[in-house]
Amino acid sequence: MIYKNYSLIVIGSSHASQTLIDSFLEKNKKSKILVLEGGSDQETEMNRKLTENTSYGSHDSNYWQNHWVRAYGGTSRKWEGWIGTLEREDFEKNNFRGGWDIDYDSMLPHYKKAYEYYSDETKSYKYEKNLEYFSNHIKFKPIKITKAKRFTDSNKFEKNKQITLEKESNVIKFLTKNRKIISGIEVFKNGKTDIIPIQPEQKIVLAAGSLGNAQILLQPSSTSDIAIGNESGLVGKNLMDHFQTMPSADIIFDEKILKHSVPMDNFYNCFTLSKDLKIENELLNFQASIQQINQTEHMQKSFLDEISLLSAQWNKKLSLGLIHSRGEILPQLHNCIKLTNEKNWVGQNKFRVEFSYSSKDLMSSLNSHRKFGELLVKNKIGMIKIRNDDIFRRSFGTGHIMGTTKLGKNREDSVCDVNLKHHNYDNLYLLGSSVFPTSGVINPTLTIAALADRLAQRLNGIGQS
Repeated sequence: MIYKNYSLIVIGSSHASQTLIDSFLEKNKKSKILVLEGGSDQETEMNRKLTENTSYGSHDSNYWQNHWVRAYGGTSRKWEGWIGTLEREDFEKNNFRGGWDIDYDSMLPHYKKAYEYYSDETKSYKYEKNLEYFSNHIKFKPIKITKAKRFTDSNKFEKNKQITLEKESNVIKFLTKNRKIISGIEVFKNGKTDIIPIQPEQKIVLAAGSLGNAQILLQPSSTSDIAIGNESGLVGKNLMDHFQTMPSADIIFDEKILKHSVPMDNFYNCFTLSKDLKIENELLNFQASIQQINQTEHMQKSFLDEISLLSAQWNKKLSLGLIHSRGEILPQLHNCIKLTNEKNWVGQNKFRVEFSYSSKDLMSSLNSHRKFGELLVKNKIGMIKIRNDDIFRRSFGTGHIMGTTKLGKNREDSVCDVNLKHHNYDNLYLLGSSVFPTSGVINPTLTIAALADRLAQRLNGIGQS
């Protein structure tokens, strides 16, 4: 194969890669793209062994393995189809929580494009609104539930003459001659290791997921103590996930809180706290959804007695429900993946995961529930009883694996710049949730797609940060 004919080399074939390639080809009708996918059309036991890991902390090793699929389409095979944008304040920095070095407004056209790619014309942000009856301290932010867009048919790439798809081509690591340009890609294919030579003008996009991106960039160099790609020393660190608690509280509520001009069969109701309230109380992002219920046998009798009392006191009919919540976690250097000395069957060093929810993460969720409850009572809309044990002992992950190659302005605190170009290499770009500097509290898919569209434009010479 004549590799120099490809202007773009993409590693991985999941959401990030698919969106990037489609967007790139819209404006570029001549360039050829090489896609290196480590898996085949189906997930195999052999490729599943490549995601084996050792885990310490809040999740066992199966958790991380189950949310990293080594097959064509990657984790899109397990995507459930919930999408939404990050909040404006997610991109802003404050005194207790970092933000993004990307302007929110500059992301809006890319979010619009991502919506069109993954959903229909009904966009959830059209229905977002501050709730006046909560003095605008609570915002209604529904999540769009769309048919999951799974990339399981490799014919999409194989039929396109501009794309060459190389399946079962496992990228092991990168090579360089000067720490400025990636000069080669070490690949395991057909039972042997091969080197793909890279020309300085060729662009490489690494989009193998948060775990995959970090594992490749952490592989030991044969010529240096510093791995090629980990010059910052930050690769693999700041590993993030959302945590959710279902249920996290019992609630008595006025049904008007659920009555908004939204086709709720296509949306999942969510409520978030206002920016001012979060900053004032140093709260991380929090998302509460209310499930209305009819059966009450699991509820405390004292709580049920409150219904009659409050209904009479407030002169309104109140309903019973459960709160299901999701919380943001802070990026922490000690939440990370590290290589082990053991190698997998393609010759790549395996990794271990060190990850735990912090007291700040969990206390923020608890205090967010308290604020939500205080506002309900203050405005005579309802009351909640928090399930403390469920928050602290039974919260679980969402499989939204983020961080590990965070973006930023400076080499000292990030792996790639705001245009997703690796700080050290002029022809290497990083893509996917691995570049997230913070996690927010929304499913990352739409933001991944927006970043992919943004990168595609930059690779086509359109716009700059």
